[in-house]
Amino acid sequence: MKKPLSKEKKLTFRVNILKKLTDDNFRYYFQMCVLCALLAVVAAVMSIMNIFTSKTELMYATLFFSVVMLVNLLVLLRVGHASHFSYAIFEVGMFVLFGFFLITGGTEGFSPYWIIILPSFGMMFLGKKRGLWLNVVMFAMVVFILMTPWGRELQRYRFTEEFCMRFPVVYVATFALGYCFEMIRLITYNALTKAQRQLIMAAETDQLTKLHNRHWFNQRLYEKLDNKVMTYDCAVAIIDIDKFKTVNDVHGHLSGDEALAATANAIDMCMRKGDASCRWGGEEFFVYFDTCAADQVPYRCEDILETVRKIRLVDSSGKEFRITVSIGAVGLPAGKTVHLRDVFLKADERLYRAKNAGRDKAIYD
Repeated sequence: MKKPLSKEKKLTFRVNILKKLTDDNFRYYFQMCVLCALLAVVAAVMSIMNIFTSKTELMYATLFFSVVMLVNLLVLLRVGHASHFSYAIFEVGMFVLFGFFLITGGTEGFSPYWIIILPSFGMMFLGKKRGLWLNVVMFAMVVFILMTPWGRELQRYRFTEEFCMRFPVVYVATFALGYCFEMIRLITYNALTKAQRQLIMAAETDQLTKLHNRHWFNQRLYEKLDNKVMTYDCAVAIIDIDKFKTVNDVHGHLSGDEALAATANAIDMCMRKGDASCRWGGEEFFVYFDTCAADQVPYRCEDILETVRKIRLVDSSGKEFRITVSIGAVGLPAGKTVHLRDVFLKADERLYRAKNAGRDKAIYD
């Protein structure tokens, strides 16, 4: 017998769902699962009611729809996302059931009223484009069956002239309402998504250097590397601007800021696909060399040293000055478990060896 979920696990589950619902793709998938489950249950209940009221033909229709929604739910859960196939099953099921309602009238002409809920919720569950297409097709069915001579010949329940005239108008009104709500939701969603991206960028970016910051490293790179067995060779390095205090004291703190920004730009220019860099703190930077063999690490470090050497800066008095950096690098060979604390200690130790050896060089051994 399974143990019931604890309050903490339930809360974690809810928080995870709420986070995922900010993604429209997951939201459509989640809503489709809920909708299919709900419609399957409602149609099954209606089927039972139709049995007791001797509505055999209607019972077959609602039972068919219930089975279709249940199958679609199983497909959704199996695939894990709302595919075009799932949407097609849902739409075909809707067309068949509502077409049946329009032709037969269901129970005393009441069943077509179920169609009225479609415009309001169709776009919310299917999205603006697909929901719009669904509603246009459904409206065409309504107009054809209720308002054309060919459609009226198909009717097995005679709706009144007033009903045939008013029903399409009500359908259009609910469609317009649903479309407005969906547009408001879409505009709001896009604005919130943009604000969320800006907040994440602000939280993970160092404003001065425009590199990632320590928070980004802790959230992204630390989890990727720490206590993990490397499946390929890579390396990390700590980079420190030489005599940075002197730069501030002699050329001013604004020039120090320019030196930090220029160094960050030089490091970023040396990054390749898969590499990552961040401002470690103060005048220190951290670099991750992705898929970097051991014999390539010195060349990668020398590339950074050479790029920084080319920097030319001018202080507020018009005096030109240059900067250099020192680097301590550590290789992370494939097949070895990475313990970042030990890696940091090794990189830091090699950085100070580079400083003591005259600066403007990289130590990797």
